[in-house]
Amino acid sequence: MECCIMFLVLFKIITFPKSLEIIQIQNSILPISLGKAYVSSKHIHLIYHIDLNKIQEIILKYQREIDNYKSSKLNFAQTANYQYLRHSNEININTLEEILNENLRIKRGLINLGGKISKALFGTLDSDDELLYKNYFNTIKNNEDKLMKNQKQIATIVNDLKNKFNNKFQEMSVNLKLLQIVPQLREVQQMHLLLFQLKDIKNVLDEIQTAVSFARLHLLHGSILPYSKFLQLIKNNDIIPVYHLKDYYQLCHTKVMFRNKILLFLISIPLVQRKYYDLYRFYYLPQNNLTVPYTNPYLLSQNGILIWSTKQCHPIEDDYLCDQDSLIETPKCMKDILKNHLENCPRIETHMSSNLQLLENGNILSVENKRITETCHEQTKYYFVPPMAILRTKCTISNLNKEIIPTDIVDEEKYIILPKWPTRHEDIKNEEKEEFKKAEIPDIELEELDQWNPHKNNFLLFLYFVIVMFIIISMYFILKYYKGTNCLKSYRKATPEGDTFNQNGEELDNPNLIFL
Repeated sequence: MECCIMFLVLFKIITFPKSLEIIQIQNSILPISLGKAYVSSKHIHLIYHIDLNKIQEIILKYQREIDNYKSSKLNFAQTANYQYLRHSNEININTLEEILNENLRIKRGLINLGGKISKALFGTLDSDDELLYKNYFNTIKNNEDKLMKNQKQIATIVNDLKNKFNNKFQEMSVNLKLLQIVPQLREVQQMHLLLFQLKDIKNVLDEIQTAVSFARLHLLHGSILPYSKFLQLIKNNDIIPVYHLKDYYQLCHTKVMFRNKILLFLISIPLVQRKYYDLYRFYYLPQNNLTVPYTNPYLLSQNGILIWSTKQCHPIEDDYLCDQDSLIETPKCMKDILKNHLENCPRIETHMSSNLQLLENGNILSVENKRITETCHEQTKYYFVPPMAILRTKCTISNLNKEIIPTDIVDEEKYIILPKWPTRHEDIKNEEKEEFKKAEIPDIELEELDQWNPHKNNFLLFLYFVIVMFIIISMYFILKYYKGTNCLKSYRKATPEGDTFNQNGEELDNPNLIFL
């Protein structure tokens, strides 16, 4: 089965721009169409005020609290309650020691009196008295021992009480110190909180300052009217024919007034009419050093109605927005100029110097240039042009003083894709026609690349041949090396005593001889 092998070739063709096109201008004005323009008929006015007096009072209040925290020094160890408690504990301890240290004594007067009477009457003492006295003495001794023991126990109790009171006193000192730290930590925390609040107030004041700077330029800042709130105001208003509200948000006109530390922001949000106009930009061109006495460049037109704009219209997406306050009636002379009736319009004298200006439609306006230079792809050409002319080109245009590079220079790219030849099993009706068109590069499968390369099979055959030749040559040298080694071993044989003989059994005169 035969099939045709196709080569897919992709060419890139860069179409060079055509030569310079020069159009002479003979009219006094040159209108350039800019597109559609809408007119803002009404405004929504919002007033936003900020009282700086309240902010200043809050700042002073926070500052006073911070100063109080910085000057306070709390020390519980020197308070009156703590001194009174400590002195009372010392008095109680001293009184307890005085009470517990008293000595107990036994009176002995009766015994001494009985002994004196007995001695006076009888002169001697009997054995009963002796036993009685001994019992008395033993009892007294025992009582004295008990008293001494009780006194030691009391002294031990007193010492324990003193130690406990001292320990409690030290614990109270530590607790009082801790109680002193806790309020100080609270004070530090409160002071830091106040500092953070002051920082927040500073950030608010910075935003207010930025908003005032924007308002002086009649621009709206997000801190005054956030975009989310602005969206809520106008999202249900169907008379605003714009989709990108951020551009419309920038059109809000803002004024600021300041008195008695009160800021007033007056925000004016424009509303747009449903109908649109065709917007033109006019360039006034001198003819014989005479030109029309007008400077307003923008004109709105709709069904023969001409409206003059004294201010530049704001671009919104692909359209423009013009303020109704800047619209005036078109002068009669300008209407006559548009009808090419120049006899009814006054002229003023002017002197124009040579100039090149890039227009909105990408063309170049040449004024009073005798010769210009066109540079395109490193090729330079010179042209003589009329005093007033429009230049159409995609190359760089320059005169003696100025150079203009058109912004719309783009190399047009076209691709030539050769269609794939159909095989016998493919439908010939699906064959694409050969044409020039701009398209994406089609995906190429790796399997198809094998068919697109006609030199691949020859290269593989040559590679196989080189590998086979290398293997054959390698085997040849390996076999030759082993054959020479075996021959050398057959000529050299060693006996058990170390003598060397040849194959015939004859001893060699020089055993170190090597046969080659």
